[in-house]
Amino acid sequence: MNGVTDFSLFPASLSDEVGIQHGGGSSLQGSGSIGGTVFLDDRLAPASGWHTSIAATAGSFGDFRQFAKLGYQNEKWGASVKLFHAAAENDYKLHSSLRERQENAQLAQWALSQTTAVKLGHRQSLRSYLWLQKSERNIPPSSTELNAHARQLDDVTRIGLEWTKTNSANVLKARAGYFEEGLVFFSDVVDTSDSRSRTFIAEAEQAFRLSRKQTLRVGAHFTGQRADTRETGQRERLRWAAFGEWSLFFLKEKGRVSLSARQELVDGALIPVLASAGGYLQIKNGVKLLAGLSRNYNLPTFNDLYWSDAFARGNPGLKPETSWSSEMGVQLEKKSSRDHWSARLNAFSNLVDNWILWAPTGQVWSPQNKRQVWARGLEVFAGGGVKRGFWRMAIQLNGSFTHSTIRRIFENASPALLNKQLIYTPVIGAGGTLTATCKKSFLQYGHQFTSRRFTTTDNASANALPGFGTGRLSIGTSFYALRKTIAVCQFSMYNIWNQSYEVIGARPVPGRNFRLEIRISFDQVKSH
Repeated sequence: MNGVTDFSLFPASLSDEVGIQHGGGSSLQGSGSIGGTVFLDDRLAPASGWHTSIAATAGSFGDFRQFAKLGYQNEKWGASVKLFHAAAENDYKLHSSLRERQENAQLAQWALSQTTAVKLGHRQSLRSYLWLQKSERNIPPSSTELNAHARQLDDVTRIGLEWTKTNSANVLKARAGYFEEGLVFFSDVVDTSDSRSRTFIAEAEQAFRLSRKQTLRVGAHFTGQRADTRETGQRERLRWAAFGEWSLFFLKEKGRVSLSARQELVDGALIPVLASAGGYLQIKNGVKLLAGLSRNYNLPTFNDLYWSDAFARGNPGLKPETSWSSEMGVQLEKKSSRDHWSARLNAFSNLVDNWILWAPTGQVWSPQNKRQVWARGLEVFAGGGVKRGFWRMAIQLNGSFTHSTIRRIFENASPALLNKQLIYTPVIGAGGTLTATCKKSFLQYGHQFTSRRFTTTDNASANALPGFGTGRLSIGTSFYALRKTIAVCQFSMYNIWNQSYEVIGARPVPGRNFRLEIRISFDQVKSH
């Protein structure tokens, strides 16, 4: 009901591909795509035949996970099913006066995904998706709280269907999805809270090739949302949208310019037109310039609008958050038969108006459009690899400088908050990995640094969380266990330097811990 996806409950092994679109994308993706968009894809194997894989991991603090996949594909159809299970005690040591080990942190999770694709003649295809997931987890107390034995139960059902028709000049797609999510929370001090949300999405789009250099994409979208909780009551939201994108390629496709726009109707009210413009230009071999500008928005959640209990009240008069997002950068790349190097520097800016913030109002908490926030900074990436005989060496480095500050305040907020960094937003982040590979074995070290983070809006240094650096070491090898059967064995050590740190205040993370993973794949591919 709060519009947030809990990625800590997302089994990454159920998705074959995860993509990230940086920057705003509301003109094509709709509400919520202010800072970026995460795309998940489940792909079938490219070759005909049977494809099977299983995996199991055993880690510190009673962490055990299992995964299995079975797939089949031929020229006319294909299908795959994946199963995932995880269980963990999470009873790691704490540096706390209240308790020696983490308490009430057990987790149990089950998930299943299924994908089917069918060719309907030479130009049409149909794909279906199914995702079922159930999680049971205890919510541990913070290092300053007594154990209230909090517990949360989550269940997820996602069903999708996509039809595609292609020809030489255009592509037509229609897709629909139904999502149902349930959450039950209870503890020694809070009565049982039971919530359930249902979402139906339908979308159709067509892409045209207007000429050798121009393409056009247009579409229509509908989303119906319904939530039912004790705290919000039964609520509904209907969203209709029309969108389009025009692209022009020039200089023998070394350059591209794209313009997109979206008009939404939310519960009968028009949202201001959203638009974006972007493109790239390859000025010479291995050097590319990129730039983008977009107008984005984020609707208040049902909790923001309608929540009601003894401690908090929603605000039906909230306005959507709106933002202007821009970025520009340069990308360098150099390749040879044995070496590959690349680098990217990106500058970004995201100015958000009507920032929604929950704050005390009398005796209760209530959300208000209280601030204008400006996030800007630089991102840099550099990496590459060399190959000499059986040896390969690869390195990846990344860094970011992010200044996210309060630029304007509303509703009689304290002027002392102006130009303060947002809480839990580090100014500097940096990391890197170094990988050495010999034949089918590898050794990899990764390190990540996060600078100091403020935990109060006045940026009081006494309450700030110190910066930290943490390392990860992995070693693994692959080999043929049987004919057509490949086994991979990997051992990893996390927080190798045993750093004591907190990502969130009063929520310490585990010290040095270990994980052993074994994966076995068997492909029975048909020869032609």
